[in-house]
Amino acid sequence: MKPISLLIFCILSLSPVFQSTAQILNGNFADGLNDWTVVLPASNTYSPGYGLTSSILGLGGGPLANAPAFYANAGGGSEVDLTQSFFLSGGHQYSFSASLAMVSDSNNSDGGTVSIYLNQSLISSHAFGAVSYAPSTPVYVALNGIYTAPSSGTETLKIAFTRGPGVGGVYDTPTDYIGDIQMVPEPATLALAGVGGLSVLWFRRRQNKIL
Repeated sequence: MKPISLLIFCILSLSPVFQSTAQILNGNFADGLNDWTVVLPASNTYSPGYGLTSSILGLGGGPLANAPAFYANAGGGSEVDLTQSFFLSGGHQYSFSASLAMVSDSNNSDGGTVSIYLNQSLISSHAFGAVSYAPSTPVYVALNGIYTAPSSGTETLKIAFTRGPGVGGVYDTPTDYIGDIQMVPEPATLALAGVGGLSVLWFRRRQNKIL
């Protein structure tokens, strides 16, 4: 087999392995909240609203218009964390992506912030900012980030829903949504893995010829 063919073979062979080490289970919430844990910070002074919706809005034509999503009504003293733990390989880069949406039933000075952490390291966030009332009209955002695992092992992904006090101290609007959550190895990581595999195969073939 030619070297370039070996390289392609290595990359294709190792891809499923790396995909499995970075898999976020049930990232589209098709199986409810299985594999996810909802955490309410001990500092909360109010009980936030949160849960799942099978079809959040059906309006606006955005990526979550007719898809399952997790929602949170976060506010000052009323925050929500959504977490999941999984295995990552040390030294490898991973790409995080998710779809966000926000809807408000009133004017508000803060539409909420969704922040993504891995083992307490912030990898991405989006603040919706001031909100102008638009009945049931969603604002859609694509959230992306890159993370390099410092070592091999289980890490915890935390999706934090926070918001300032807003207008008049109202904390239960607007509603922020997240869905289609994914985390996969960067292509460069797979290529390096393939090169490493090719080097090992080349070295073994050379040893066999010498022997």
